[in-house]
Amino acid sequence: MTFNWRGVYTMYRKEVRRFMAIWTQTIIAPVISSLLYLAVFGTVIGRSAVGIGDFAYMQILVPGLVAMGLLMNAYQGPVGSLIIAKYTNDIVNLLMVPLSGFEVAVAYIGAAMTRGMMVGGVTLAAGALFTDLSIAHPLLLVLYAGLLTGIAASLGTMIGVVMPDFDRASLVQTFVLTPLLYLGGVFYSIQSLPPTFAFVSKFNPLFYLVDGIRISILGVGDTPMLVALAVTAGFFAVCFGAASWMFHTGYKLKS
Repeated sequence: MTFNWRGVYTMYRKEVRRFMAIWTQTIIAPVISSLLYLAVFGTVIGRSAVGIGDFAYMQILVPGLVAMGLLMNAYQGPVGSLIIAKYTNDIVNLLMVPLSGFEVAVAYIGAAMTRGMMVGGVTLAAGALFTDLSIAHPLLLVLYAGLLTGIAASLGTMIGVVMPDFDRASLVQTFVLTPLLYLGGVFYSIQSLPPTFAFVSKFNPLFYLVDGIRISILGVGDTPMLVALAVTAGFFAVCFGAASWMFHTGYKLKS
């Protein structure tokens, strides 16, 4: 079966235009939030917080905030788009377009990845103004950012398909995604934790996503590079496959 590049690009462009129409909310607002984190955590907590090796706390914090910007904004994109489509009854169009479930997933997830990448990129550039920062592995950073935003966008797509309204969708972000992200080392290195808590943190899948970004930027992290990459790639394959299956079968879209 031939891949419908034109159809996928058309749907992708529609989704990108949707979030760019309100770019002050979807791009600028998250970056400002990250800058506030930098200002507060960097000046208040940074004086006593533990870094990694020769890196100061502020240098540890910036990659964590980049990871948070990548993940949260890639996640929020398809959630909002799909639930709005349910309110307007446009969701049935996904069952009628001449695209396979895989192609629809590529379009939605690709657009959400673009949003996450934009926020993450601007956050990284802004963070470089606060501390001395250089990217140790640029190509690895692009790879990790792509996998991380792909995971988040796939999760957002699944939640957008399953949840009937914004209230229930927000429960997942509030009580599952945000706690796992905060406990995954966004604001700290797990080397600063007691051994028991550091061990438990390694069972948090988002820890490997955050640490992968930190390894890419600083060259060091809390876990071996190949381990973080393997966990991240495997997580992406599972999440993208599940999102693609939902579109392919029309799960929760036909009712």
